[in-house]
Amino acid sequence: MQKPKRRKFRQETVIHSYIVRPLAQEFVMAIWNTNITPNQVTLFRSIIAVFYLLLFMYGSAISFIVAIVLFEIAEILDHADGMLARLKNQCSKLGQYYEYITDELFAAEYGPLGFSVAYGAFVFSSDVIFIYLSMACIMLYYFVEYFRKIANSVDKKMGGGTKVVTTVEHDHEDMLRIIGVPLKQGIVNLIKTIYIWRNQLLFLGLFYLIFFGKFLLILVFCIYIISYLREIFKALRSGYLIWSKI
Repeated sequence: MQKPKRRKFRQETVIHSYIVRPLAQEFVMAIWNTNITPNQVTLFRSIIAVFYLLLFMYGSAISFIVAIVLFEIAEILDHADGMLARLKNQCSKLGQYYEYITDELFAAEYGPLGFSVAYGAFVFSSDVIFIYLSMACIMLYYFVEYFRKIANSVDKKMGGGTKVVTTVEHDHEDMLRIIGVPLKQGIVNLIKTIYIWRNQLLFLGLFYLIFFGKFLLILVFCIYIISYLREIFKALRSGYLIWSKI
C-alpha cells in the first residue's frame, strides 16, 4: 500500500483547520500500515467520550478542562477514522452507521454532551437553570426531527418536490431573497460560524463560568433553543405547504 500524502484542509474553524484535522492526518499516517481498523478507532473514540461526559458531570474547574481536552482528542479520532477508512478502502454502511450513532451520543449539544455540560454547570454553580435549558434543547431538537420526518414522509408519498432542507448550507435561501445584498453574506457567515463553532461556544461558556459567571453559558443554550424554534417553524411551514397541495 502506498504511503499517504499530507494535504491542506479547507477552512472550517481555526481549531479544526490547524489542529484537529492535521493531527488526525498525522495519526492516520502513523497507523495506516498496521492492522488497526477504522471501526476500532471509532470504538476507542467512544471509550474516551464516556470519560469526558463523566468529567463534565463532575462539575469542577479541573474536570471541565480535562473533559474539553479529551473531547478534542475524540474529535481528532472522529476525523481519523474516516480518513483511515478511505485510505484502506474499508468504508462500509455499518461503519457509517456506527460513526453516526457515536456523533449523536457523544458530540451533539442536544444529546448527552449538552446534558452533561449542563449538569456539570449545575453542580458548579448550584443553578438549576442549566438543567432546564438543556432539557429544552433536547426536547426541541427531537420536535424538529419529528416534524421534518412527517413533512418528508408526506412529500415522498406525493412524489417529492418539497423536501424539508436540513443542511446549514441551504438553510438560508428564503432569508437571502428578503434581505439586501450588502447584508446577506455577513449574516449567512455569522449563522454558519455559530453552527460550526457550536461545541466550542459551549466550552467557551464553561470557561466563562469558571472565571466570571453564568451569563455566557446561559446565552449559548438560549442560542441553541432559538435555532431549534426556528427549525420547528420552518418544518411546520414546509408541512403546511405540502398539505396545501393535497
